[in-house]
Amino acid sequence: MDQGKWKAIGDQLLESVKDRFPSHTEYGSTIDHGRYAYLANIHWKLNTDKNRPNKTSRIILIVISGEAIEDSDYDKRCNLVQERFKKFISEKMKYFNAEHGESYGKVPPVEEWYVDTGTLNF
Repeated sequence: MDQGKWKAIGDQLLESVKDRFPSHTEYGSTIDHGRYAYLANIHWKLNTDKNRPNKTSRIILIVISGEAIEDSDYDKRCNLVQERFKKFISEKMKYFNAEHGESYGKVPPVEEWYVDTGTLNF
């Protein structure tokens, strides 16, 4: 499967979970050839610090392995794969703390959520 197809599948999976995040969330995605993976970065403004109105949340970096995408047989099983992905994201969000103590002007901490073949396919 070509990596353009990975990007399309990863973007569809990301779209399927956008309702799990705040409405003002910002999303970005790419293929990381070095990691052989689809990457999605997710963050939003916290609006919890009057002195820092543009303070953003911790960054969530979702890493979906290329192997997981290829093993998913997504074209035939997209509904099942999306449901498994939604369950994974919902579980992660239960314990995610968007707040952080990183000082002004620094990049917020990154929390990496790795999606492997077992997450999407078993």
